[in-house]
Order: sequence, then C-alpha cells, then structure tokens
Amino acid sequence: MAVEVARCVLGCLFLFHLATAYEQLVVSDCSKNANHPLKLVNVDFSPMPISMPGTMRVSFNAKALRDLTSSKISLSIYRETWLMNIPVPCIRNIGSCDYDDSCVVLEQMIEEDWLGISKMMGQQIKKMVEDAGKSTACPLRATDIEVRDFEFRLPHIPKPLLFLAGGDYKVRVIVTENASGEELMCTDLKMSLN
Repeated sequence: MAVEVARCVLGCLFLFHLATAYEQLVVSDCSKNANHPLKLVNVDFSPMPISMPGTMRVSFNAKALRDLTSSKISLSIYRETWLMNIPVPCIRNIGSCDYDDSCVVLEQMIEEDWLGISKMMGQQIKKMVEDAGKSTACPLRATDIEVRDFEFRLPHIPKPLLFLAGGDYKVRVIVTENASGEELMCTDLKMSLN
C-alpha cells in the first residue's frame, strides 16, 4: 500500500513538473528606487507558453524619463522546478549574463552571433525599435516607445542549453548606468517555455 501511495505521489509530482505554470507573462517591478528613470509600463509576450522554435508576438510600452548613456544590463535567469530554482548559466553570452555596455551590445549580438542565435535575435530587436520610430544609437534620448504585436521568429534552443528546455522561468533584468552607478530599472518576468 505504501509503495502504491509513493508511486502515486511521484507520478503526480512528475506530471506537475511537466505542466507549465504560466499562461501569461507575469511582470513586476523590483527596483529599489521608485523614481527610476527607465520604466517598463506594460509588456506582453504571446502565445504563452512560448514555443522554441516558433513565433512570439511582443507588445510593450516603455519610458526613458531622461537621456541615458552607456549602461550595464544584468540578466539572472532561473528555471523553476517543484524542488528548487535552477540557475541558467551564462554560456557564450546567452543566459544569466552581464552585458557591460548597452551602447554596443546589440551590434555585438549581430556581429558575433552568440551560440548561432543572437544575430537573428539582434536583427529583429533592431528592426522592432526602428519600426517604432526610435534609434538604437547611444545616448538614449528621453522618450516613450510603444510596440504592438511585433512578431519575433524564435530559434531552436542551442545545444549547450537543451538541458533547460521546456519549463517555467523567472528572469530578472537590472539596468545600471555606468557613469553614475544608478539603478535605472529592475524588472522580474515569469514565463513558460514549451
């Protein structure tokens, strides 16, 4: 009897592990400074869960309340499991990585094509920003940007990251101005991948 109960519990946990928790993107502000100058007003990725490879529609509204110069972008990515959160490592600039200069990171993505996927993603990000009538050049001028239903083509998950394929993820994005050390933005995102 105890063995059957244990099997049932393990089976339920396994099925729970396979199920995706997020049916829509969950976004929260984690900034220590309520007056931070870079604001993500709203953002949506659809469909959720996200399929890789596949297509994803991105909509967002963001504001830069003042001109911004070179900044550090820090990504912390965790795969959420029923047992613990597993940190996604930084592998060739993909994953939980720090990008020291926001002014050059987009061009680096395109030129260096990290893990064979960043060129395609960088080109699409550049097009999305330009289609919204904005420049990707530094400094970033005080502005609002609104993007509605921009369609991203998503690549296959690179082989070095296949062990983390489908599941639920938590991403923290922190942007810090290099010159002043001021935190410009901190945003937490929760999403699911198929």
